[in-house]
Amino acid sequence: MDDQVVPYTYAVKAQESYAPEQCHLQLIQEAGHSFTENQNASALVSIQQFLLGKKEILTICAQITGSEGREEEGSHRQIAVLFTGVSAGRLYSRAYGADLFESA
Repeated sequence: MDDQVVPYTYAVKAQESYAPEQCHLQLIQEAGHSFTENQNASALVSIQQFLLGKKEILTICAQITGSEGREEEGSHRQIAVLFTGVSAGRLYSRAYGADLFESA
């Protein structure tokens, strides 16, 4: 089964379901499942601008403890990023350790 990128029109439709100022959609041309350095920098600036003035309700402090290859199929590779940390906020608090999967 081929891994296909979801059409950007799905994101546009999802954005329409949010109230104004609750969501910001930035379409990044020619981006697939991963970003180039320039695309990543652009996305981070967009996130920072969106969050300016927003009230923080949850803080997550994570420390990456390692990574490991999980499986390879053709040109796709799955990597597990191992981490530990805590999350805290007025509504939620928890310590955790988990795997975060990323396809490369």
